[in-house]
Order: sequence, then structure tokens, then C-alpha cells
Amino acid sequence: MMKMLNLSVVIASVLFTGFAMATPDTPTKPHHAEYPSLSTPHNLTKTMPTACKHPVAVGYVEEFQTVHYRDIQPNRHGASGVPNDGWVTWGTADDIYKLRACPKGGAIDSDDGVCWLQLSDKPIVMGIAAVAPGKKLHPHYHKEPECYYGLDGTSHTWANGKMNHFEKGDFLFLESKAMHYTNVTGKTDMVWPYWFPMDGNFSTFGYTWPESKWVEDKAGIKVMFELLPYNYSKEVRSGNAVYGF
Repeated sequence: MMKMLNLSVVIASVLFTGFAMATPDTPTKPHHAEYPSLSTPHNLTKTMPTACKHPVAVGYVEEFQTVHYRDIQPNRHGASGVPNDGWVTWGTADDIYKLRACPKGGAIDSDDGVCWLQLSDKPIVMGIAAVAPGKKLHPHYHKEPECYYGLDGTSHTWANGKMNHFEKGDFLFLESKAMHYTNVTGKTDMVWPYWFPMDGNFSTFGYTWPESKWVEDKAGIKVMFELLPYNYSKEVRSGNAVYGF
């Protein structure tokens, strides 16, 4: 299975290289990749990767060792720029973007199975995601490099060309424009802080998903998404699945 996947990666790389040369996507910052990649080349580790060591993130990770994540407050450790709205989830079917408070039971008790807490918008974007058991987060990528740190629960996450067990104490560095997604496997919420160690101001971020209309016109990117070993269900294809943080 792994040999077949590795071969697919090579095929995708060849296809995408030809596409990329024809339609360049110029990076806006030195740490932003020019083209997407099938996955980050990094494995999960038990120590914080050097690229993830921003003072805001280091401060929060240290705080997580003594304070329950439910009691963590935003705009600390040099962070600023987010409202203290507590944990939130999507709105109603009539207006999903009108956010509401996350149920006391967490993501497992929310309608969409996902809750989050914003921690920082400046100088870096940082937050905490909680995702209910059985949820498959939508594959996606963005120009900003991202970091994960497991706080609670178990899941599988896509990195270094394979699905990896992701649990409490695990760190992962996702390079710029590396495709990634996470499937929750345990019986409790999977909870992890996420941060973008080189970028602040979330309003400037842009995400790309398989169903993005412009992906249909860019065969190289479409092929790469199709090679990912995730559940390409009707829900995902319609764009109604939970996606990315």
C-alpha cells in the first residue's frame, strides 16, 4: 500500500510540476511556498519543532502543562487582537457564520462537531480546536506555515505522505501550502492548539479545498487532492463537511 502511495506521489509531482511552470503562484513572503505540496515532509515529534518556537506559542504550551485548556484565556504571552468570546461553534442552518457558544459538553455535543477558541491574532494567529469523535476534517492547504500540538484525544493526521497517529504531547510542523487534514478516531473530542508561527492577522489568510471552483480548472492541484487517502464522500464533495483550522 505504501509503495503504491509513494508511486502516486511521484506521478502527482510530475503532473503538477508541468502545471506549475505554466501558471506561477508567486509567494508573498519568503516563507510562503510558491506551489502546493501533497503533504508536509515532517513527522510528528514529542518536542516543539524549531520553526514553531514563537514566544506566544511557547508561552501557551507551557501554560497548558498546568492549566486546563478550558480555562485558557486569549491575548496572553504577548498575544493580542482577539475578542474574549470563549469557546464558539458554527451558527444555525439559516446562518452558520453567526457563531454561538460551544455547548458545555464540548464539540461532541455541538451540532457540527467542532468548537474552537481564538487565542491570538497578533503577532501570530493562534487558537485551539476541539473536534468530535468520528469527524473527518476536510483536506485543504494555505500559504501560511502551521503548527499543531496535541492536548487531548486521539486522531489520525496526514503528514509526510502517510496517516499518522496524533495524540496528546505530539507536535507537527506543516510547511507552507502543504495539504493536510485530520480524522478523529477516539471516543472523546480531539483537542489541539494550532498556530501560524510566521503570520498574524487571520483576515488575510486564504484556504483552498478540493471543491474550490478554481481547482477544477487547475488539473495538477485536482490530481493531488484526488491522491489523498481520505473519505471522498458526498458530504465532502458538496463542500458541507467540516474543514480546516
